[in-house]
Amino acid sequence: MKSLGLLLLAISMTLAIAMQSPEPASADFDCGDFSTQAEAQDYLEPGDPYGLDADSDGIACESNPCPCGSGSAGGDGGSGGGHAEPAAPPPYHLKKSAARRAAQRIVRRFVAQSPAVDSALFGPCLRQAERSVDCLATATGETTMHSTSCQLRVAVRAVDRRPRAQLEKTECQTKSTAQLTAAQAKQAMLRRAREFTENSLEITELERRTHRTFVGWTEWTEYAIHAPRAFCFAEIEVELVPPEELRVSVLDSACKSVLQAAGGNG
Repeated sequence: MKSLGLLLLAISMTLAIAMQSPEPASADFDCGDFSTQAEAQDYLEPGDPYGLDADSDGIACESNPCPCGSGSAGGDGGSGGGHAEPAAPPPYHLKKSAARRAAQRIVRRFVAQSPAVDSALFGPCLRQAERSVDCLATATGETTMHSTSCQLRVAVRAVDRRPRAQLEKTECQTKSTAQLTAAQAKQAMLRRAREFTENSLEITELERRTHRTFVGWTEWTEYAIHAPRAFCFAEIEVELVPPEELRVSVLDSACKSVLQAAGGNG
């Protein structure tokens, strides 16, 4: 009887201890029980008894929405720490494609506002730094009298994580495209030749040297009462120069009497 009493006492004590022991914690929570990642982080304990850190990187329920906390489980025997400040965003990297789009808007605006150009050809975009890209372009335009070419450099910088473009450098050159016509050259030559004689003249030879230059010849005969007849010639150059003016130059001219000409032939 004494042995039976001792056995019953041992069973009673075992049941009392079992009733006072806490329930296993491993089945109490999962990520769906928390509305944010920071809230789940508060329950991340050493050994991850609730199974909140699937990849064992010290961050609980990474797929839960922010606010977010960070840290690792334990190390000092306590919980994973309280609420942490939201993680800082990663450094902004200005992509060349985004910089190019911003630069194109600036170049199109330049073409629309500049009467001397009407089209643009986009060149390369060159990285200057993590948040700094320069883009190059050429704007051109042509009229019946002039052609214009502008070299553009657009600086694109990241401001508040957005690309901001500014036209930083503009170099324009304008050239004349006007062409001297044969009719214009002949008229200018005849006006200059009439300074030598009042006789009727014509241009016997006309040669184009460039799209803005002609050289021509004219010949005539001079008569005098007390002097022998003379044969004369003039070589004249006409050039179209900015701003669209004609410059006429006598390259050579001379007169020979009939007697001189005959002696020269003999």
